[in-house]
Amino acid sequence: MEAPPSFYQIRDLVLLPELNPREQLCEETISRYIESFDALPPISIQEGTGVLVDGFHRVEAATRLGAEAIPVRMLDIPDEELHLYAGLANCEHGRAMSRAERNRFIIRLVEQYQWPVDKVARVVGVS
Repeated sequence: MEAPPSFYQIRDLVLLPELNPREQLCEETISRYIESFDALPPISIQEGTGVLVDGFHRVEAATRLGAEAIPVRMLDIPDEELHLYAGLANCEHGRAMSRAERNRFIIRLVEQYQWPVDKVARVVGVS
């Protein structure tokens, strides 16, 4: 059973651009998230470090709304798996990754994590 989200100060988050599988933030997504912010799931951060793993668009929406804290889900993720978790989370929800973003993630899965291509296809949703 997952614990209910806690709140974390936005100023204390550690945002590492290299963990964001997106090439850049999407203004349309940020606007949509601002309009429905209270209905969005919590962001995911690495427990003990505050490193943002999933939720770059949600953090930007919260910042523009003037929020000081944001709901978070603390995850016990080893440093070497941060990229893996960030990419997988973006395959599951939110704005779909562009072809280039998805291809970069697929290459990382195969080269860095040694995933077989059939597993990559199944998880990422490509043939």
